[in-house]
Amino acid sequence: SNFPVNSRAVCQLTYTPLWDAEKPRGLDAEESQTKHDRFAVSMNIQAAKTTDLPDILTLLKTAALPVAGIENHIETTLVARDSERLLGCAAVEVYGQAGLLRSVAVEAGHRGEGWGERLTTAALELARKRGVRDIYLLTTTASHFFPRFGFTAIPRAKLDPALEQSEELRGACPASALAMHASLRIARLP
Repeated sequence: SNFPVNSRAVCQLTYTPLWDAEKPRGLDAEESQTKHDRFAVSMNIQAAKTTDLPDILTLLKTAALPVAGIENHIETTLVARDSERLLGCAAVEVYGQAGLLRSVAVEAGHRGEGWGERLTTAALELARKRGVRDIYLLTTTASHFFPRFGFTAIPRAKLDPALEQSEELRGACPASALAMHASLRIARLP
């Protein structure tokens, strides 16, 4: 679970927080926060805004991940922040009941801290809430990271035809990228 999601891991994601990470849950005063509460507050994953796009593009480029088309999926992109600095992102492209998990990236200095797992979990939940039943991804380096979320390798020919609209499948990801699939019909999130 401490696998560092790196620059070639996946081609993008998004999340809507269930609670306000700026306010400690169930606490009246900041001085009564526990170490766990302070950690939870510092792990802010939220829906991306259009103003996040430059930081997302920088992170994806630094991670050597494709940027093509991400601007069309900001509403289904999630970002992780600590003190307002972008630490990671993940996105889902939604095409009816099919979805493409892409752009899962974490800043190099924060890899191995669980951000990739939290962003992926949040992105899969977002996809599920958007009606996605089958989710796919393309990866060149992280095929051992995604099975914990129910993903299995598939031949590229088995990708849902609806995904052909994605820039990822129209050349943004290399032809050598491994295709993977997971069903969101059954909850498999860790």
